[in-house]
Amino acid sequence: MRVGAALRPLDVPAGTPLGGYADRTAPAGGRLDELTVAAVAVEAGDGLFVLVVAELVCVNEDLVADVAAAVTARLDRTGVTVWTAATHTHSGPDVNCGTGDRVTPPQWRRAVAAGAADAAEEAARETHSGRLAWRGGVLHGVAAIRSVVDAEPAVPVDVLTVSEDDGLAGVLVVLPVHPTVLPAANTHVSGDLAGAVRRALADRLGGATPPPWVVVTAGCAGDVSTRTTRRDQMPAELIRLAELAADQLATIVASTPYQEADAERGVRAATARVRLPVKSDDPHLVAAPAGSPVAERIAHVLRQGEAVARERATRFPEGTVELAVSAADLGGVRLLALGAEPYLAIRELPAVPAVVLGYANGYAGYLPDAAGSGRATYESLSSPFRADAAEGAVRAAEALLDARPDREEPR
Repeated sequence: MRVGAALRPLDVPAGTPLGGYADRTAPAGGRLDELTVAAVAVEAGDGLFVLVVAELVCVNEDLVADVAAAVTARLDRTGVTVWTAATHTHSGPDVNCGTGDRVTPPQWRRAVAAGAADAAEEAARETHSGRLAWRGGVLHGVAAIRSVVDAEPAVPVDVLTVSEDDGLAGVLVVLPVHPTVLPAANTHVSGDLAGAVRRALADRLGGATPPPWVVVTAGCAGDVSTRTTRRDQMPAELIRLAELAADQLATIVASTPYQEADAERGVRAATARVRLPVKSDDPHLVAAPAGSPVAERIAHVLRQGEAVARERATRFPEGTVELAVSAADLGGVRLLALGAEPYLAIRELPAVPAVVLGYANGYAGYLPDAAGSGRATYESLSSPFRADAAEGAVRAAEALLDARPDREEPR
């Protein structure tokens, strides 16, 4: 198996509208750190899988199509599959994120596609024979379920590592945490927690020559954030949490793997878009917690969720919502990806163990698991999905791995 990776900067000029927060009132006024577009290329047999990771709040379907077209044109070969995922930073450009038929601003379609093509070309050109492995563990003290005041601050995390004969070559972290340390009042461009973890882990692992590459993408982060673990929302706290995560991730990277890929099995991947029914229950006012800054934040976003829920019928007049589902088999290591904000519990739904990515190949809003759908939270109130949608989405993704090449995509 041959694997490579590369990053390109994504410039966000001052004055750019920022996305991610309904409460944000000011555009970008500076830069805390540089955003990037990364590409990870995995090749085995006749197949080449390219995962593009953009430090954006989401990727709409039009942007996903532009990236795929730019990357495949640049690589100019057969057997290429391209996925595009977002880290979900709330301190990046406003890309008109939302469910339904959204149009990404043209400048970001061009900029992200160009950066992805450049990164993918280098990643594919610089692939080296290596051993791909899936590792995992638990991050303590970094994040927790964000709608529960006293939630345990322990979150499972998945890590894909690439090793060569002379040591570690690269790491892909699938981080199931909302990167929202910085608040709505922040006007400095930043990759927030995902970007900070990427840099901190690269520092931890950087003793080798050449240093291993590090890419961080979003996992099942829909109901997980640093709301209950952060001490404040300043840049120094972002660094503290990132370093705490990086220390634990470095230990996971050195741990015994769950599974190692078999290059003889090749690489294959597919994406489909499934239509799922919109829930029909009427939104209702809920009792909001109070008494602490965390409780006040939960109460505030609950009201926002109720407002979104009251508009549901007008947003989905056909009574259905389209969701992108994807699956990849990288030498037996399985990846599933959902074009939504999946709840943490969804990572346990696949029938066969798999790494589950969120915010990938499209965006359809929050995707609660069945239990989470029954709880009154901002995420569940604003979600368009019925309680059984998550299980159906995971089944549809898994079915792609068993589909014949000529099989029609499910609708």
